[in-house]
Amino acid sequence: MKKLFLLLLTGLWILAGCSSEEELTPSGFENLSRFQFPENDGPADELFYEIWRNAGPTIIYQAWTDADFNRTWVGSSAISFSYRADYFSAGQTDLLKCAEWLNDRVFTPISGELAKKTFPQYIYLPKDFRLGMARERSLYYLYYYATLGDLFDFWIVSPDETVWNYESLDSARFLSSHLILHFFEQAYNRAHLDIPAAFESGMDYQSGTLSYYPYDSDKDNYFKKLGFAEYCYMRSGATNEALGEFYGQASGAAYVRGKRDFIAYISSMLYYLDFDGHYADYPFIIERKNVLKAWLLEEHGIDMDLITQTVHCVDLLPG
Repeated sequence: MKKLFLLLLTGLWILAGCSSEEELTPSGFENLSRFQFPENDGPADELFYEIWRNAGPTIIYQAWTDADFNRTWVGSSAISFSYRADYFSAGQTDLLKCAEWLNDRVFTPISGELAKKTFPQYIYLPKDFRLGMARERSLYYLYYYATLGDLFDFWIVSPDETVWNYESLDSARFLSSHLILHFFEQAYNRAHLDIPAAFESGMDYQSGTLSYYPYDSDKDNYFKKLGFAEYCYMRSGATNEALGEFYGQASGAAYVRGKRDFIAYISSMLYYLDFDGHYADYPFIIERKNVLKAWLLEEHGIDMDLITQTVHCVDLLPG
């Protein structure tokens, strides 16, 4: 009888525990990071917290180490590179300017659920980052480890004073547009974006069509007339990739349909502030852009007009 009583008492204890399970749910700030975050309590840390809350990434500017940049995983998978970099100080004015630039030019126009699923877990923010023995600063290093359950997922972003002080609008545009373009690439790679059928409607992705183009100065027009946009390098004055090489030498229709077609449109939308004016002679391209723009806004809350204006620092332009 005593054993039976103990068993019944134990059962009641378990049931009581299950019935109050909701009380075990943690509340308040949650960040499953091995770093203390935010790292300090200054104004830059407040911005980094807002970025984490709205867009997902944990921005670390002091606690990163060489081990964070160079990792070896199970088997032969590894990443290793040489670099030089310094640390920001917690109360440094440059840190706040850098935080404001990241918030204003990258994370304010891109936030929400898609951002939280796509941006890396960590963004390391070293100062004066240089790859190898390079004398010139490297503004970024992007790496995405796609296997092992996304265990290795970080970006290194290192804006300098020409960016956060807007001394060079070219550099500011280049870095923000490149980070945003990489965001869209990762969203596509991770199947977070299901390209609408209307965007591909009327397109001919057949290998024969793509590989057969005139070997003369009209070959870019050949692809534009078919509805293919330019893939744009993000620095002003840089030569955009010739459409014949970008599309015509692709390895089959499946390679062009989907990511290459989609990313080319995103890059053109970021690069050309007056997209419709640039493609005025190609109404099909403008029509496809409008389909893509409307879909991104309706399905994912991403306003490409706002992003383009933000990237181009329209608020800082005269007039």
